[in-house]
Amino acid sequence: MSLRRRGVGVLVVALGLTLAACGGSGYEYVSNDEAGIFFRVPDDWSVIDVNTDPGTLGRPGVPLDWARVVDSSPSPDVTNFTTAVPADPVGAAFVEPVETASQRDDLDLAMLRTYALSGYLAEEADPADPLALNQEPDGPVEVVDGYDVNLGGGFHGQRIVFNLEVEPGQVVTIDQTALVDPETTEVYRLVIKCEARCYADRQAEIDAIVDSWTIDQGD
Repeated sequence: MSLRRRGVGVLVVALGLTLAACGGSGYEYVSNDEAGIFFRVPDDWSVIDVNTDPGTLGRPGVPLDWARVVDSSPSPDVTNFTTAVPADPVGAAFVEPVETASQRDDLDLAMLRTYALSGYLAEEADPADPLALNQEPDGPVEVVDGYDVNLGGGFHGQRIVFNLEVEPGQVVTIDQTALVDPETTEVYRLVIKCEARCYADRQAEIDAIVDSWTIDQGD
């Protein structure tokens, strides 16, 4: 499956680092002024602060500059995101530093896609690209959708949505948007996942969250 291109406009954000529900809007807004991140979730979702120490969340051993979990579960918890096949949509937003020149050199779209499988492969395993796994006959991955994302200010990357068979009869849909800044010093990711039938049932809700994801660091 080839990936299409899609441009996304930039929304100027005047919100601070706090997480605040906008009265009467039906949404809760998640923002970080320093990173320039803004997105919104339905106000019946929970927004959870996350410890940014390496190994707490995100890719194994990789430090985080900032992270939030967004959870639609009636029992919201960070561990819902680390569950292999969550019953309710749950997501996480990350800002990850690119720490070395060699990491910058390797950070292409294929490498960004490998981040979506973090937590599903053994730590010692080589990075796996869902788009490549999709080509394997009877493989565990089925790519559902994907397109390039280009924001104003030079932020660019890709959204990929795919089904992953974790165990026979257990399929999770993973939806990742991963972007880098113009200097390739930071990776910005929004990942939302759910059991495959759950994702299909609530896709419009998830798409609205992803479509609201914006990075604007000004001039």
